[in-house]
Amino acid sequence: MKFKQTITESFPYFFSLFAAFAATRLFEYFLEPNAYFGTDVSFVYHLKGFLLDLQLALFVSAIGIFIALLLNLFLKRGVFVPFHGINIIVILTNFALVIYLLKTKQVLSTEFFQLSAADISTAADLRTNADTTSIIGIFILIATYFTIARLFRKPLGRNTKLPALYTFFSILAIVLFPWNMLSTQDHVGDMVSNNKLSVFLNAANEHYFSEPEPEGQLAVSASEFRKLDGSFFQDSLQRGRQFPMLHPLPDESTLSKHLKSSKEPPNVVIIIVESLSSSFVGKNADKTGHIMPFLDSLSNESLFFPNFLSTCERTHNVLPAALTSIPNAPNGIMLQTDNFPRHWSLMALLKSHYFSRFYCGVDLEYSNMKGYMNYLQTDYQVNHWKNGFSTKINGIENPWGHSDEQLFEQSWVDLPKQRIGKRSRLDVFLTISTHTPFMIPNKERYVKLLKEHFKKDKRYPKEQKNVLERAEDFSAYVFTDEALKKYFTKARRSPEFNNTLYFILGDHGSELTVTSEIEKYKTPLILYSPQVKKAETFEAVCSHADITPTVINYLRLTYPQLGLPNQVPFSGKELQFKKSFESKRTLPLITIDMQNKHLVMGDYFLYDKQLFRIHRNLRTTKINAPKVANRMTNQLKLFNRLAKYLYDYDRILPEEIYSKFVRSEKYKTLIDFKQQSFPGNVVSDEFINLGKTVTVDPKTKNIQVEFVGEFLLKSESQLETLPRLTVSLDNTTSRGKESIFWKQTKPVLMNPFKANSWNSVQFKMTIRLSDYKKIAAHNALIYCLYNVKKESWKARNFSATVSSSK
Repeated sequence: MKFKQTITESFPYFFSLFAAFAATRLFEYFLEPNAYFGTDVSFVYHLKGFLLDLQLALFVSAIGIFIALLLNLFLKRGVFVPFHGINIIVILTNFALVIYLLKTKQVLSTEFFQLSAADISTAADLRTNADTTSIIGIFILIATYFTIARLFRKPLGRNTKLPALYTFFSILAIVLFPWNMLSTQDHVGDMVSNNKLSVFLNAANEHYFSEPEPEGQLAVSASEFRKLDGSFFQDSLQRGRQFPMLHPLPDESTLSKHLKSSKEPPNVVIIIVESLSSSFVGKNADKTGHIMPFLDSLSNESLFFPNFLSTCERTHNVLPAALTSIPNAPNGIMLQTDNFPRHWSLMALLKSHYFSRFYCGVDLEYSNMKGYMNYLQTDYQVNHWKNGFSTKINGIENPWGHSDEQLFEQSWVDLPKQRIGKRSRLDVFLTISTHTPFMIPNKERYVKLLKEHFKKDKRYPKEQKNVLERAEDFSAYVFTDEALKKYFTKARRSPEFNNTLYFILGDHGSELTVTSEIEKYKTPLILYSPQVKKAETFEAVCSHADITPTVINYLRLTYPQLGLPNQVPFSGKELQFKKSFESKRTLPLITIDMQNKHLVMGDYFLYDKQLFRIHRNLRTTKINAPKVANRMTNQLKLFNRLAKYLYDYDRILPEEIYSKFVRSEKYKTLIDFKQQSFPGNVVSDEFINLGKTVTVDPKTKNIQVEFVGEFLLKSESQLETLPRLTVSLDNTTSRGKESIFWKQTKPVLMNPFKANSWNSVQFKMTIRLSDYKKIAAHNALIYCLYNVKKESWKARNFSATVSSSK
């Protein structure tokens, strides 16, 4: 097949590819909301989008033609099979990404590359999202692709100029940046106009092929943070010291003035409600018609903070922020690692006087919640469920696990079995039923309750219409409100109730109520307790990171017998009990792609390239103030460098201070392996053994594996190319081998980086064996370096240590 004939044959299919893109865009136009984040969606955005779709169609067709021409050299038939295959994949992928946008109000981008395959599978829930509309759309698009090409093959073939123009523009499409995108200050316009596949491909290109920052941008030291505004953390931030976060707690507690103290330290219960936007509680609930009446009533009996901000658009950062007050990680992913920087938690600081429990309906392996809560020294994490409790709803598996009602009930079932003694209790709940796809038991009942609610309360006709249009989704909030009511009904009967502090908050805002960019982060905080002197509402802006400093300083000053520290590395401040609205905080915010890209700084909000002024009730208006935007952008860059310093160099807490509030495990060394250097012929191998295989005593509680060595590094970015420490445990029986766990961790610099020098690097992993299946007598612990990149590297003076505790 000659070049001209290949062009002529492919041209009608290019036309049909563009038609499929256009059909997808019209599908998006008719199903999208009238506005995203308070910005109206104009059809002009889609007119721009048609041009971007055309450019991508030309590029994809050009790639297909090139492959067809190559195959034509070897084959006589079937040369267009790859051409059609690529086009169909592109059409369906773009359609799936549009569905994702319509469901989440977010274009799928770099966050796809931040999560593990298991986490993506759970979060995407493709089975549920493959609804009738989506399936019909897929068939229509495939039919469009083949039908339009056949209908227009003859008319297009008669015009001799069109194929020539097609060839010219296809070549031009390849020469231009392949997935060209708009990038303006109009966030909503860019989100709608850009081809969703182009956005995804651009993210893939940045993830896999982008050049690392120049070395000067990566190297950091403690002295660099003197220009960081003091409002980020405590004003006493020690910017020139090795551990800049350490600072003294105030001599007075902001919380103590609002509580009646008791003789014994109070129980602390933290309930984190999935996607609990401020629009569901208190006066802000006018927007949703007050469909959570119990939580509404509780806010009227509490210390209530309607202007409370999460640190992240996703759930991933709520546990680190609320339970430890640790600064946002530089890449936003705190949980998905086994090598955490040293930091304290509520559980660790209170371990001598409190029994801590963690309840979540999701499989705790998701996003490494189990590993992280272990690190925080949680005494018990839910691992057994009452007979009759199931993750199936009407015979269909709930991708998120157990419902909120079962979650709270399980905590009461467990309580009599646990040896708490005279200790107070620290409970943490993370609910899930109000997460898309909003799968709840007996949904018909809760949809009916929702409708009956609006029949009784007709104050919100406009809101009623909006809610009832998505009644099946909003009914999940009615369900969770009822689950909370049942939990508190039992709690009030408990003898411990009068001495318990309840913190109820959201992990982030709800996709169902987002009308502005900042509302993705806006959640309420309800501090409810019989010890509250007077119910009050406080309008000052506060954050997830303020919970731990508030609790610790209150307990430290009110109950000195707890022996809590005065010096802490918390990033938050104590809750501000101010009735008038004020926004005096500086808060980096993590985007859905797990990066610190947004910033609240006083009464300004930087969202990507857009700048907003913050008004009362966290209402925002877009403004043009380049100097303010530039200052905030520079401050955010500086914060990210500080975060890199704190995390990569483990500079949050020094070992001697940290160790005062951690469990003292006695470890026995099993293997202590030292070597001056690796043989030259193994450094590029895929797996590099570090020592002998170890048989683990079945009674072992913890295994710790540490590898330390010096690596010759030209640049700090080269750290990412080093091997990963990989540890696995296999039960070996007569039936064969059964894998108990397989875990990896990245290297961490032990000292500030030095270019073109030997740098000390540490890999460390601690595994609590009680989290896994029963260990057999015959087992094999294997520890090695997994050379991901299969690149050569130089190491010297290294040692591998394997130790265990019982």
